[in-house]
Amino acid sequence: MDQAIKAAQSALGCGEYRQVLQLLEPVAAKLPVTMKLGAEVRLLQATAHQGLGDGERAKQSCRAAAQCGDVELRRQARALLEVLQHSGVRRITADQCQYGLKTVSKDKSKKVPALKPTRFMTNSPHLAGLLNRRCSKVHEHQPLVGGRCHDAAFYPLPLVRAIIRGITLTAEHDRQMKNSPSDHIHSLNETSE
Repeated sequence: MDQAIKAAQSALGCGEYRQVLQLLEPVAAKLPVTMKLGAEVRLLQATAHQGLGDGERAKQSCRAAAQCGDVELRRQARALLEVLQHSGVRRITADQCQYGLKTVSKDKSKKVPALKPTRFMTNSPHLAGLLNRRCSKVHEHQPLVGGRCHDAAFYPLPLVRAIIRGITLTAEHDRQMKNSPSDHIHSLNETSE
């Protein structure tokens, strides 16, 4: 059981959400949600479901984890559920090859782009716009298997820069709205007419 959970955590780090669910289904069937390990498994499942874009199953997994006797895990499950239920949250996908993610080719002779679709949730339109980049698949991708996952353990620097830029733009926008809310209302009225 521990091996399946460790393998699922590793697969989650590689963005292999279907594999996570395949590994955890039999484990979840054996562990009651009231147990700490049972709730941890449900939170991993929630993350995988969200990564696949299945928000309803993610919410179900969070609700199950919220039944745990462990106070901290119950809090985590409720917090994640609250985010998943928030109507202002945008769910977007970034293919990390678009930000320079590469891993070693099969013959180990060169670095090849790795697709690694990654789901983000944000309430910032600025951040969503910068992260919503999908690959047109005009180049070859190296699957993150066979020891290649370690190359994808960290976000590529251009992705980190996009996240920082999105946060900066959001903060600047919020600061402007705080300093001149009437200008914002006026501009909203103009765009709605």
